[in-house]
Amino acid sequence: MKLETVLAVLVAILAFQAALNFWIWLKIPGWSPESLPRTAISPEIPEGWVRARVELQPDGVLLVSDCKALPISISEEQLYSIQRGLYHQTGFRPLTHDMVRDILEFFGIQVLAARVDRLENQTFYGRLVLRQGDKKLSLDVRPSDAIALAVRLGLPVLVKSELLETYGEDIC
Repeated sequence: MKLETVLAVLVAILAFQAALNFWIWLKIPGWSPESLPRTAISPEIPEGWVRARVELQPDGVLLVSDCKALPISISEEQLYSIQRGLYHQTGFRPLTHDMVRDILEFFGIQVLAARVDRLENQTFYGRLVLRQGDKKLSLDVRPSDAIALAVRLGLPVLVKSELLETYGEDIC
C-alpha cells in the first residue's frame, strides 16, 4: 500500500477522534505498562530546536525545557489521550492514537520526529516527520496529535528554540 494512501487513512481516522473517544474521556484506566513499539527512531536534535518534557495541566500541556515552559491549550479528549500515552495506560478499548501507532507499525512507517514549530493567529502548529523505506514525509498536524503519538512511541517532543524563547514562560 502506498504511503500516501496510508497517510490519508490516518488523517481521516484522526478527524473522527473526538467522536470515537468521547464516551471514555472521563474514565481513568488502571496502570498497565506496554512495551514501546519499534516505529520510533530517537532523533538527533537539530540546531534551532530543543527537546521538551511534556507536563499535563488541567486545560492543556506544558512543554518544558530548561527554565522555559510553553503552555498549549488542548481539548479534554486530547489531554486524556496524552495522559494515557504518558503513563502507558490501557483501557478496554484502544484510543485513536493507539490505533494510529499500530497502523504505522504494521505498514513499517517510522516516526522520525514530533515537532511544534510555529504560532500563527494564536494557534500552534506541529509537524510529524515520517519515513517508509526511502520515502520521507512531513505532515502538518495539531501539536496535541504529535505529542500523543510521541509519548506512545517514546519519542521526544521537539520545540523550535525561537518559539520557546518568545512565547515560553519563565519557570526558574
